[in-house]
Order: sequence, then C-alpha cells, then structure tokens
Amino acid sequence: MAKISTYPFPSSPTLSDKLIGTDLNDMLMTKNFTISDIISVPGSSTYVPYTGGNNDVFLLGYGFYANEFVVYGGTSSQFLKADGSIDSNVYALASSLALYVPYTGATSNVVLGSNTISASGYIVPGGTSSDFLKADGSVDPSTYLTTSAAASTYVPYTGATGDVDLGLNRLTAKSLRITTDDAEMIGISCFPGAQDYFGIGSNGWIMSGFLVDFVNNRYFLGDWGNAVNGTYIKVDDANTRIELSKGIYTNGSEGSSGQVLTSQGAGLPATWSTPFVVPTLGSFYDTTVQGTAGTAFEIMQFNSTDISTGVSIVNDGLGDPTKITFSASGVYNIQFSAQLKKTGGAGATLFYIYLIKDGTPVSNSATAVTLENNGDLLVAAWNWFITIPSIPSYCQIGWYTNNANGELHYDAAPVVGIPAIPSVILTVNRVS
Repeated sequence: MAKISTYPFPSSPTLSDKLIGTDLNDMLMTKNFTISDIISVPGSSTYVPYTGGNNDVFLLGYGFYANEFVVYGGTSSQFLKADGSIDSNVYALASSLALYVPYTGATSNVVLGSNTISASGYIVPGGTSSDFLKADGSVDPSTYLTTSAAASTYVPYTGATGDVDLGLNRLTAKSLRITTDDAEMIGISCFPGAQDYFGIGSNGWIMSGFLVDFVNNRYFLGDWGNAVNGTYIKVDDANTRIELSKGIYTNGSEGSSGQVLTSQGAGLPATWSTPFVVPTLGSFYDTTVQGTAGTAFEIMQFNSTDISTGVSIVNDGLGDPTKITFSASGVYNIQFSAQLKKTGGAGATLFYIYLIKDGTPVSNSATAVTLENNGDLLVAAWNWFITIPSIPSYCQIGWYTNNANGELHYDAAPVVGIPAIPSVILTVNRVS
C-alpha cells in the first residue's frame, strides 16, 4: 500500500516534485507522478481550467484564443475591453460610417450634399494665421482691411447710421443714387462720351429737373426728357434762343390772347396787360407825271416814302416802284388820292382805277371818273379793305384811260407858298 506523504509543502515546488494521483487508464491504480509528467500529458497545453479558478491565469507571452468570451452578467449590448472591463457605450457600425466625416486619414473629398459641416475651427495643413480660408477650400494670403481700419478710411455704402464727413475730400462716382422709403431716384447723373450730359432730378436725365447738354449747348430746367407734355425751360445757346414748353402763369392768371407781361417794379410780380400795338402802316407818294399810251393798263407808282412801319414799296419786274408789300398778315386799309388831268383831245376822257392783289385784279374794286375839258383837274380818292392771309403777299393800284392825253399830274409849284402836288398819295395801315 502506498504511503501518503505528510511532509510539509515546499515553499517553492519544482517540476520534479511528486504528486499522488489515480491513473484512469491503468485500472485506477494509485501512482506517484512528477509535475512535469502531468504537464506533458498530450492535450494538456490547449486547455485552461474553466472552473475552480480562484485567481488570475497568467499566460506569460502567450495569447488566449476561444470561439467566444463570456463575462458573467454581461449583455449583448455591451463591449468587452482589452483590460477585461465591460463598456456600455453605443458604437456606430461600419455600415453607418458614411454618415460621418472622417477627421483624419481621408483619401478623397467628402460630399455632404445639401448638408453643412460645423466646427469650432477649421485648419488647413500649412496654413498660417495671416492666411484666409476661402469658400472653395483654397488658402488666400492676400491682405484684407479690418473692420475698424475700413470704417476710418472708407464711406459705408449701406447700413450707415449717421452722416459721413469727408472733410476736404470729395466723393467721385459715375452716378449718385438717393433712396427714399417708397421710391428710388437718381439725384445726380453724368453721361460722358457720346452723350455728354449732366442732370439733376428724378430718373436721371430722362425726366430731369435740371439738365446740361454739353454736346448741343442746351440747358433744361423742368420735366424735359421724352415727356410729350413736359414742362420745361430750354436755353438753346446753339440757336441763340430761349424755349418755353408751356405758358407763363403769374399773378394768379395765365393771361388772355394778345396780352403781355408788364413789370410792376422791383419786388413785385409781373402782371398781364394788353399792350399798345405799334401800328403796321405806311405813307407814300410820287413826284413824277405818270402818262399812258391811251390803251395800256398802267400801274400807279410811288417813288417816295413818308412813313413806313411794316409796309413798304418794292419795285416790280419792270423796275418800277409799284408793289405794296406787308411784313405781317392781317386786314389792311389801302387809301389813295390821284391828281387826274386831261391835257388834250376831243370828247370826254374816262379814267378807271382798281385794286390788284398778287398780280390779279380784285373783283368789284374798280371805279370810273370822267374829265370833259382840256386842262381840267380832278382828284380821285377812295379806299379798299383787303385781307392778307399769309406772307409774302403784295398789292398794286391799276389805272386805265381811253385818252392818250390823260395823265396822273404832278405839279412841283402850283402857287407860290403852296406845297407841291404829288401825282399820287397812298396810305396803308393794318386794322386787325
């Protein structure tokens, strides 16, 4: 019978120490085994005691392999960490990584679609504190003004909350736009080049309050532009004139036809008044004896002018001063007196006198006068009213006699102390 040792347990057992055990493969015989015999038993190196362990198992430099690792009390929603602890955090699956931007190790651009990325800061490798990161991802080394520097140097173009004082400096621009609460207008506009204009008013020069046209030397005040019914004053230096598109309204009235503005003195408004109309008239006479061939139609001549205002005598095609001309249209009173004389011949001498307009005898304008005796004198005198609708136009006085000895007589000295007798005296004046 084997003896069970009762020696004290060595403090440091070795592989050669003996152990007592039952050999199941040898009729359950009790045997002494060395520790090395037991360790070298085939298959013993692939197993770890799974029960009865009361301390950690130290595998030295070897790993521990199994189909699964189970921690008592652990659940499927937890993770076993390398230090043996259980982690209850929630981790994303690899299939859901497309929802996130990799923060390192990216090998291509990350497309977020319509989404945005937010971060406390954005860093570009190689960028410095003097660079700017642009929206396309590039780095811009340009120098930009700070807000404080720009505010002290430049005029804010929007959002200004107070007046901008430029001091001795000035603001230059192609146009200045002044906005109101409900409309926008161009206060001052300049159009250089082919259209060399300068305008002040609404909508630039199209409806300008004041416009200077440097190309055509014209100046406008009022609603000129393309307005058909615009009210404006135009100073036209090129044609040396002033143009008004509308009538003048003063002293509470536009006046009536024919009236003019009359000054009332310094500090007082001009008023409408009916002016004194300088008459259009003329007074003429002739200092020659005007004869006839007896069967020819003659035209009275006027070789001298006494008064002429808007009426004058012009030579006809034969060079004779017969044409009564007018400077203005209207109704005229033509009055004459002719000194008729019969110088010889038998029987009565007839004189016919009539009015001619623009080369054509005026109907119902003739009158006949008879002289019986040789040496007889008679004055023929009457008048016509004639309408001159347009200019140019002229009138003549025609006469005819059946006696070659009939004449329009001129007497330079009829009696001592009496003035000469013209052959014809003519007066013309416009009556309306």
